[in-house]
Amino acid sequence: MASEFSDLPGKILLAHPTLLDPNFRRAIVYLVSYDPLLGAFGFIINRPTQQLYSDLAFEKPDDIEVDAPLYVGGPVGTNRVMMARLEWDAEARRTEFTHTLPLQELEAWVAEESSEFLALIGYSGWGLGQLEAELKEYSWVVMESDYDLRRADGKTWKRLIGSVNPTLRLLAELPDDPELN
Repeated sequence: MASEFSDLPGKILLAHPTLLDPNFRRAIVYLVSYDPLLGAFGFIINRPTQQLYSDLAFEKPDDIEVDAPLYVGGPVGTNRVMMARLEWDAEARRTEFTHTLPLQELEAWVAEESSEFLALIGYSGWGLGQLEAELKEYSWVVMESDYDLRRADGKTWKRLIGSVNPTLRLLAELPDDPELN
C-alpha cells in the first residue's frame, strides 16, 4: 500500500502562519526525501545569513572557490555545512534542488556557471510519523516547487503562503507580536 505522503519529495513545505516554533516560523522547506518508515529530510531555503561560504572559519579546499550565500538549512546538524544547487527549469516550471558533500561533485558544479549555489548550515529532519502528524495538524502547506526559489527569503514565504488562499494571505500579514500592532 502506497503512503498518501509518498509524493512529497521534491515539493516545498510552507510553514502555516500559525506555526510558532521558532525553528520553522515562516519557513520554506524543500523536501529532499521521505520514507514512511524512516521519516523525512529537507532544507529551509529562505533563511539567508549575511555571510558567504568563503567567510566561514574552517579549513576548506584551496582549489575550490565558492562565494555561495550562507543559509540556515534547519535546526538539525548545525555543526556541518552542505552545499546545494538550485536550478530553475523554465520549460518545466520547476525548481530542481540537489545537495552534496563530495568535493568531486562540488568541483564539477563550480565549473558550471548556470547554477545558483547555497551553503546550508544544518538541515530539517522528521522522525517516523512526525511529519505526517504535523501535516494532519495543518502545520505545513504542501506546494509544488513550481516557483523560482533561487533567492528565497522572508518575503518569498509571505508571497507564496498568500497565494494559497485569502485566509492564509490575511494570517501572513499579522504581526509576530500583536501588541506592536
